[in-house]
Amino acid sequence: MSIIPFVDLAAQQRLLGDRIQNAISKVLDHGSYIMGPEVFVLEEQLSVRVQRRHCVTCASGTDALQMALMALGVRPGDRVVVPDFTFVATAEAVRLVGAEPVFADIDPMTYNLDPDSAESAWELSGPRPVGLIAVDLFGNPARSSELERLAHRHGAWLIVDGAQSFGAMRDGRSGIAHGVIATTSFYPSKPLGAYGDGGAVFCDDDRLASDLRSIGNHGADAVPDFHDRIGLTGRLDTIQAAVLLAKLEVFDDEIEKRRQVATRYSDAFRGLVSPPATEARVESVWAQ
Repeated sequence: MSIIPFVDLAAQQRLLGDRIQNAISKVLDHGSYIMGPEVFVLEEQLSVRVQRRHCVTCASGTDALQMALMALGVRPGDRVVVPDFTFVATAEAVRLVGAEPVFADIDPMTYNLDPDSAESAWELSGPRPVGLIAVDLFGNPARSSELERLAHRHGAWLIVDGAQSFGAMRDGRSGIAHGVIATTSFYPSKPLGAYGDGGAVFCDDDRLASDLRSIGNHGADAVPDFHDRIGLTGRLDTIQAAVLLAKLEVFDDEIEKRRQVATRYSDAFRGLVSPPATEARVESVWAQ
């Protein structure tokens, strides 16, 4: 008996044909391996897809979260609410900037952050949380509109960790369209995956976008060789951007096929297992 992989990258590569090779060859020809033209073309296409004003690509989904927290001024002693069921990077990024993660329960049906449990974090003794991170787990968008209202009531912010949800929709709107900042990952097995690591940060505020771009490039300023803040080596390399642009050409078709397969499995196993619930107004991308 053979195991069917959740994400079959070899099959995907066969489907893409020469697109990937041609995209990489173009980068090898022009030689701009860092911050090459493909990076900025990709950022423009991604921002349009998720209906955000700005997209800043970076080296990984974890870097995206850390850059977001740094741009929002999170510092040691701050508290940030995170779900208690998520990949470690969500809480790890909070600790990387010296802050304290406060864990809130998930909705047992969707596995995403429960707004009522998140609300209770502000009732704890000690410093009040400065913000919260909602995770769109397994490609299923969280209840981010409710979480945005919750954050607003407490003078806090919302980051949407969309590492697994690029392409997912709630009420006809991208899940990554929510939050003062949203992030995603291009790890190979993600809905839109590179052939290496990669990530992106999305926002609508011009100043935040400028800060994010600086943080991801060693804190560099517009003036050459001037660095006015601590930053990261957080750039997405040009070859990965080229791969992602090629994959975007077939992305919608691939996700539609994935949804068809998910429906088939859900119907076949109905009554035997209970996968995460997908609400009627949600279009999941069924991520690993």
